[in-house]
Amino acid sequence: MVHGMSEVKDEKKLCESCLVGKQKRQSFPKATMYRASKPLKLLHADLCGPITPSTLAHNRYIFVIEMFCRDAFRQNFPPDGLMKLASEVALCAGNLPLGLKVLGSYLRGRDKEDLMDMLPRLRNGLDGKVEKTLRVSYDGLNDKKDKAIFRHVACLFNGEKVNNIKLLLAHSGVDVNIGLKNLVEMHYLLQEMGKEIVRAQSNEPGEREFLMDSKDICDLLEDNTGTKKIIGISLDMDEIDELRIHESAFKEMHNLLFLEIYTKEWYQQRLTTRKWDQKKGVRWHLPEGFDYLPHKLRLLRLDDYPRRCMPSNFCPQNLVKLQMQGSKLERLWEGVYTLGGLKKIDLKRSIHLKEISDLSMATILRHLILVIAQVWWNFLLLFNILISWSRRAVKPVRMK
Repeated sequence: MVHGMSEVKDEKKLCESCLVGKQKRQSFPKATMYRASKPLKLLHADLCGPITPSTLAHNRYIFVIEMFCRDAFRQNFPPDGLMKLASEVALCAGNLPLGLKVLGSYLRGRDKEDLMDMLPRLRNGLDGKVEKTLRVSYDGLNDKKDKAIFRHVACLFNGEKVNNIKLLLAHSGVDVNIGLKNLVEMHYLLQEMGKEIVRAQSNEPGEREFLMDSKDICDLLEDNTGTKKIIGISLDMDEIDELRIHESAFKEMHNLLFLEIYTKEWYQQRLTTRKWDQKKGVRWHLPEGFDYLPHKLRLLRLDDYPRRCMPSNFCPQNLVKLQMQGSKLERLWEGVYTLGGLKKIDLKRSIHLKEISDLSMATILRHLILVIAQVWWNFLLLFNILISWSRRAVKPVRMK
């Protein structure tokens, strides 16, 4: 303490300018687990600048907002009242230099009102000129199989582990070992561009290889307009209120390999809001005659599935990953199936589960995740599982 100086109270308020400038209250880690090593890989940077002195190569680092402003406003800083907009555009570009340059050039010469009107469009998708510029990276892939992997990752697997993707794409005709190295950490703008390429395949959703848009998926499943061209469906149920599925919705999708109808983890919602238990669940509408899922499915995720058992004509022998969180399942299926590729079963929050199907033929199963409300059911299920697995060598079951 200094005698004669009044006490300074620390109110611990966050400075808005510091937040916009991406200043952090914690120091940077001494090392990172991830480093960009090749072109098109994601690069994160929290830098201010220009920074002096220069690097050994005589280059100078600059702040990402400054990079954007040079192309958008022909100056190193945003005009009065546009700092927030410049920060949001940099966020849309993911701080990718190519994205910053493209968006900056596209927005150049527009007044403040026009810029504010365009911001929602930049958040929700790519403008045609931006997409055209970014498409250079896609067109630069010489092999059709590499382009196929690009579309798979953009529509379904961005952020997935390499080994998981290799298992899911095995025997698909795609040379995964060669083409996958640079695409798992796909940049947001490139991902959106990949989705636009798929949407452009046809005006009819049933004629595309992947479906990601909730309205297209809901209409297709209700109207029974699916075809054999569809190989992947990914529906975020947080975007809809109800899901109506025709009893024959999947019967024409003979080549469907990946089906995800998912919602966020219940505990994530509990941590992020006190009103998590007030969230209305999506209402499934399945007719009595619904009894079929495609036999080629390798990835199946049906969160909050409302039936007591899987469809009677479903054959799970090609599954690699099965995820049925929060379902009303009492059992999976009857009989014994050859499950040589099944790697993971996730039945978290399936509190009605009474029995586990015979998994003795699931020779590479490594993860079985159960969360059952009744404690004694846990012990009974575990006992039955251990009995079925005692006849073969397998790593321990993961109970959660």
